[in-house]
Amino acid sequence: MVLFNLKTYPQASGINLDKYLLALHSVVVEYPNLSSSMVVAPTITDLFWAKRNFPELNFCSQRIDVTQSEKSTGLVTTEILNVMNIDYVFVNHPENKEKNLTKKLEFLSDKGFKTVVFTTNLDEVKTASKFNPQIIVYENSKLKINEKTYNELKNLSTAKFLLYGGGIKKYDDVLNIKKLGFDGIAVGSGFIETDDPKTFAYEILNLF
Repeated sequence: MVLFNLKTYPQASGINLDKYLLALHSVVVEYPNLSSSMVVAPTITDLFWAKRNFPELNFCSQRIDVTQSEKSTGLVTTEILNVMNIDYVFVNHPENKEKNLTKKLEFLSDKGFKTVVFTTNLDEVKTASKFNPQIIVYENSKLKINEKTYNELKNLSTAKFLLYGGGIKKYDDVLNIKKLGFDGIAVGSGFIETDDPKTFAYEILNLF
């Protein structure tokens, strides 16, 4: 499983988004079996357009708010994401940490979304695992991970997929993560900054 997080990079937003989605579309067309192995998280403002124009890709909302739809100006509600047919949602990304992770996961527990829970320590993994998320991402921007930590994460995680995120820039980084046993990676700038996003995507998708 590979999570492509486009964050709010201007070079991957608006009219610039086509380049990256077309690359992923091309991979899926040539290798249909890889479709279920990727999730794409564009900016919130591009989410509906992306879903409508590339329905074969699995899209994820970078945000979801605990709120009622009638009192939600400027927020992202479960109802709006359901209208868009978005299945995956981010929770607790390091750049948008939850004040109360348990409360957010409790709120989402009966909403039918596939949650992607970001964690930076074992306590957060333990909390997330109480709610059986689809994906847990363990983040460390300096690529500091070893077999001992991986085994601790694996023993705690109840997620279908345990991913590593942070600091991944090149193919060798991905190989090292794969060797540890992770089910995949979350990648942002490494995908955005590559000269050939299609080849980059295919090579890492083919590993997991």
